[in-house]
Amino acid sequence: MVDGVNPLMPVPLVNFGRTYAKPLIVLVALTALAAVGWIIARSLRGRVQPKDPEDLHSKGVIAFEATNYAQAIKKLTEALRNSPDMLVRGKILTSRAESYAKLPDTNEKDKLLNQTNALADFDAALECDPKDSELLIRIYYGKGSILAQQGEHIPAIGEYTNAELCKPKDNEFKSRAFL
Repeated sequence: MVDGVNPLMPVPLVNFGRTYAKPLIVLVALTALAAVGWIIARSLRGRVQPKDPEDLHSKGVIAFEATNYAQAIKKLTEALRNSPDMLVRGKILTSRAESYAKLPDTNEKDKLLNQTNALADFDAALECDPKDSELLIRIYYGKGSILAQQGEHIPAIGEYTNAELCKPKDNEFKSRAFL
């Protein structure tokens, strides 16, 4: 025993006028900081980085070609969330509009909703100012088809004409405009 202090006894916070509170506070603060860091690291562990919109677009196109239109819409919507590039957005919106147009309708209300969504996506794709003539043809032809299904024949012919003007050598659109 040194000076009457038992080494097996816990050290008091105050010992002969000296305080051990500062080191204890620092120790508690460092422990809390480590705990917060561990919680943040754990929450970020499962987080996925933003996906490549081109990759998601191609997955959506693959689902479309497999006639899985609902899955195509899901993938293309996710691609839109990750795509800041306007030209890529135009392609994605066009593909999603075509998926909405092909989505099976269970009743008249669903059919109208799908057509409305498709027309909205086609219009949004045009706002992206696409320069690709093939993409413009897909947009105008898709809009024309939906308008013709809705009985709006004059606007449909206007859309088919726009498609024809984008690529005047293509006779397929001339013949479809008069169906």
